[in-house]
Order: sequence, then C-alpha cells, then structure tokens
Amino acid sequence: MISLPGSLKPICVLDNLSAHKGPDRRAIMNKFCKAEFIPTYSCELNGPIETLWAILKRRVLPRFTKLIAKGTANKTKLKALVKDELLRKIDK
Repeated sequence: MISLPGSLKPICVLDNLSAHKGPDRRAIMNKFCKAEFIPTYSCELNGPIETLWAILKRRVLPRFTKLIAKGTANKTKLKALVKDELLRKIDK
C-alpha cells in the first residue's frame, strides 16, 4: 500500500484476481483504502509483486512453521517475520 499525506486513504494496487473483486471484499477495502486494479495481462506490473510474494513465502513460511510447531506462533510474530524479511535486501 502507498500512504499519501493528509486525510487521503492509502492506495492499494491489486491484480484482477476474482477474489479481490467480490462485493464483500470491495466494501472492506473501501473502508480502509482506495483500491486500484492493474490492467489485465500486465506482466510488467504484476511480475515484480508476484516475485516479492514468492520470496516472502519462501523465507517467512519455514520460520513461521517452526513457531507453529513450538506453539508460540501469533499474528504479532508473523508481522515481525515479514517486516524482518522486507527490511533485508532482496535481490532480483
């Protein structure tokens, strides 16, 4: 999400996955952000974010799975793991 100064809502850029476009999802998104959808078949726009998600899943999931196995997993720890990975330098 991109936060803008002032009282403007953050902009959430999404692909055209049908799960992003249902009326219940739109209502939730409109409450917290302004949803913008990238054009269909926009590989140059969708590719980088899909790559980022793949990297995050590959790096965060094993670490979080260990916390689940120990019984110490929670939302706060998941957020910390994701933040930790985002702060690291991610190569292309």
